[in-house]
Amino acid sequence: MRLGVHLPVAGKGASPETILQVAVEAERIGLDSVWSWERLMRPTVPIPLGGAGGPVMDAPEMFGIVYDPIETLAYVAAQTSRITLGTSVLDALFQSPIILARRLRRSTSSAMVGSSSGSARAGWSRSSRPLASR
Repeated sequence: MRLGVHLPVAGKGASPETILQVAVEAERIGLDSVWSWERLMRPTVPIPLGGAGGPVMDAPEMFGIVYDPIETLAYVAAQTSRITLGTSVLDALFQSPIILARRLRRSTSSAMVGSSSGSARAGWSRSSRPLASR
């Protein structure tokens, strides 16, 4: 079994210092990986869960401040040596494939990338791409 931890990339407590502290400590104690995630926009209306007519939740306050996952991992890569870096959610379809590939390659020589098609209708309605394209 491999164990990893999410980096504190969101909310009022997120900072370059706390991100680096968690990453360095995770590597020191022998964890396998550290992870980041992406939130491109903070919802301003309740978020539907499970489709139309289902329950809703308010957007967590922490969604107001979220560090970029690729830049975060590049920062961590410069300060660590063996820990695996990964994105658990990267909204790949909102980004240019060529630029995204270049950013990922430049950020670190080895990263695990989890991507998302972006499920929030509000995000798609505010992007330049149609929801049907995902």
